[in-house]
Order: sequence, then structure tokens, then C-alpha cells
Amino acid sequence: WVQFEGGTIAWTAATGVQTVVGDAAVAYDRNNGPTGALGVPIGPAYSYGVNGGGFAQDFQRGYIYMSDFGAVGLR
Repeated sequence: WVQFEGGTIAWTAATGVQTVVGDAAVAYDRNNGPTGALGVPIGPAYSYGVNGGGFAQDFQRGYIYMSDFGAVGLR
């Protein structure tokens, strides 16, 4: 994995190249990136329509939910 200004790029044979950017990258860093509780991203961020909407990104052991109130990593 590689950190850069504005995000992280991670690669595994199973998931290929995935990026974590913006508020999700801040939450991911707070959770120690790919070596932390969430593991590596398994797909790109996507729209999330429940509870007022926002975006989410799935990881090996959880997800990051992003809304107008910020981003939080959940297991």
C-alpha cells in the first residue's frame, strides 16, 4: 500500500488496485490503514441511500461510512 496526499492506494491479488480518498482516507488513517482493524479496501466507494444517504466503502473486516457529518470506520 502507498499513502499519498489525499489518500491511499492498496493492492492485493484478490482485490486488485483500490483507492481510499477524501474523508474516507482520513478515517482509514485513523484506523491504521491496511494494517489496522479494517484491513484493505475490497472495492471502490459507492452511494449509500439509507439514513439520509452518503457514501460507503467496504474493507476486509468492516466499512467506512461517509455523510455530511464526516466519515467513520466501522467493524
